[in-house]
Amino acid sequence: MEKNEQLKFLECLFNPGEYVNFGDHVYDKDTKGRSWKSVGRKPKAQFFTINPLEKDKTRADSNVSALRNFLFEIDEVPLEEQIPLFAKAKFPFSTMVYSGRKSYHLILSLKEDLVSREDYDAIWKSISQVLQKYGAIVDKKCKNPSRYSRLGGGKRDNGVVQEIKKIVGRHPLKRVEKWLEDNGVNWEDNLPDLNANTDVHTSDADADLKMDWIMKYKMKNQRYEKGNHNNYQFVLARMLKNTGLDINTTTALIYKQCGEIHDGGAPIKSAYDSKYNTDPAIYVPTMEDRKAYWEEKNKEAAAKDTSERFTNDTQDVLDLDYESINRYIRVGTEYYKNDPEMNVLIPWDRGTFREDYGSQARPPRCYDGFFYEPDYTSETPLIETGKHNQYRNHFQRPNYVLSSGEFPTIKGALEHGFGEQYDLILKWCAVSILYPKQKLPAIILVGTEDVGKSAIIKIFVNLMGVINSVAVKAKDFESQFNSWIENTQLVIIEEAGQWKNPDEVADEFKRLITETDPILIDRKNKAQYKTHFHGKFILSSNNLSPLKMKGAATRFWVREITELPKRTEDYYGKVEKEMGHFMHHLVNVVGPTLEYPVKPRLYFEPEEFHTAAKDFIRDYNKGEIYEKIRDTFEDFFEQFEDEECNFDLGSLKEATGLDEGDKKIKECLAFEFGIKTRTGNTWRYDSFRFDPEVVPSVFETESRPKRKARWFTAKREKIVRK
Repeated sequence: MEKNEQLKFLECLFNPGEYVNFGDHVYDKDTKGRSWKSVGRKPKAQFFTINPLEKDKTRADSNVSALRNFLFEIDEVPLEEQIPLFAKAKFPFSTMVYSGRKSYHLILSLKEDLVSREDYDAIWKSISQVLQKYGAIVDKKCKNPSRYSRLGGGKRDNGVVQEIKKIVGRHPLKRVEKWLEDNGVNWEDNLPDLNANTDVHTSDADADLKMDWIMKYKMKNQRYEKGNHNNYQFVLARMLKNTGLDINTTTALIYKQCGEIHDGGAPIKSAYDSKYNTDPAIYVPTMEDRKAYWEEKNKEAAAKDTSERFTNDTQDVLDLDYESINRYIRVGTEYYKNDPEMNVLIPWDRGTFREDYGSQARPPRCYDGFFYEPDYTSETPLIETGKHNQYRNHFQRPNYVLSSGEFPTIKGALEHGFGEQYDLILKWCAVSILYPKQKLPAIILVGTEDVGKSAIIKIFVNLMGVINSVAVKAKDFESQFNSWIENTQLVIIEEAGQWKNPDEVADEFKRLITETDPILIDRKNKAQYKTHFHGKFILSSNNLSPLKMKGAATRFWVREITELPKRTEDYYGKVEKEMGHFMHHLVNVVGPTLEYPVKPRLYFEPEEFHTAAKDFIRDYNKGEIYEKIRDTFEDFFEQFEDEECNFDLGSLKEATGLDEGDKKIKECLAFEFGIKTRTGNTWRYDSFRFDPEVVPSVFETESRPKRKARWFTAKREKIVRK
């Protein structure tokens, strides 16, 4: 260690004249605070309080004299992964010390001291939330401002030096706020509601404290700017009035805040109008209120600290009990137990829970409700959200673990089902996992009962997770109740077909496959609500008519399977064992080749997943109008070399022999052939006015007669099947 490096370390964290508690044992609370400079000359102590203390005071949160430094330790993460994790998060730390064992201690030191413990705790919690997004398991014991940390330059009992790795310097609070904001966290959302249980009346807090409270917790989203001067001062005055302040005090405070009294004080006078006397009072906690609040918190922390000093045998029992009850959560009024093996939530009976843990027991984590956010790959999966983490993510990751390796069983099954489109199905799977909200074409597997359709579907179920997949019968799909859409990433419909209303089913499939707006969920005997649907569809059928397809059917990927699969011993067991290898391949090999999904509709172009089987289904049961029109067009392009066939409705009816109404014919042209537009009354060559027996030479351009009509045009490339 460089000479005076320890002194530089302490100078980074403390100001001249401040006192620090130093000790050689983690539970040493009796050492009184002393000057940090003397210790900097003789590095003997192992621990120090991260924030300064009152002179001659022992280590306790209530004795902290300045709230400036925040400690973060992640010893649950392997040592070699800790520094890369902090670097990836771009964490603005001030000092880094190697503990001499299994962790690095990072301290963030602010240039300006905080004014309240509420702010300190909220900022610490917010930083922890961001670090957790990057995979950190932050030690919650570090949250106290009087916490002991390893002293840089000190020595452990075994002689290992607690090496100072880096000294960066202090950071302004604005920089920390910007870092939190860039990571989607507003630290003020973690501030406690100190007056939640207070009677609705004004307090004895002084005027400046009330002003500070209103500005911090009530006016934080409003700005005093051009166009908002009148409204800003009116709202601020009305809130200050509701804290119990008179108009003169309010006027003085607003002048101090804004630098002026707008419009001669008219907004303030309006706020004190008698018609607003019914406004609810705003209670601002006094300093005594805050002191009592934190004394209670400190008592709880002290009790927890004492519990950590039990013998190993006792602690083992406590850990076992904690792990048992920790498996339970409550969502709303419903109880659930987590099955760690399957990674699913099991509905649990409240009475049984109380029988096991006592009538006063409650699950360690309670939520107001569920939300749904699919996430297969982020380093820290999203579990909780909301201002106070009051909602629980209903999405649950499959329990496979990514690891490099081969997946011959899965590869063989996918090659059997998708043949020359094997690479495309790998991309389909990768997009499903890496970008789970991206819309993808529905897969339709067609073939006889023994070609292995169900075995192939099992791969997708394991990939997306059993808990995130749902099997739906045809009658369920056509039912008015669609609760199966809830919290679903994969919808499977086996033996699809025999629909009561084929046209309506086809339209509903098309809507669900590409819908981006919230969908109304209609649950039997329960209230309706709207939610987003990100699920993918896989249908299977024994024949080539599982779904009535209209038009180009660009949302469907049809694969006909004709060959029998190779028999594989313990197929399903092998699929489960190989899933981690398969997932690793999708993320690390296929993933980098993908284009980032910015497409509002389907990720792939229809040409990429075109198959002859889909052409067959499209043509199947299209009706007499479609068949006659297609036959007529195909006959024309087979007999003549023209690239276009010009016609009007009259000539088309004459050529096809159709006597249906114009509306039906135009609908067929638009939906089935993509022929939607026609020109005004113009002169063109009339293709269908020629007798089929006329020799091709008559069709030379200069020889054709022209006729004035409203024309449609059929193109060879769109009609003739490859």
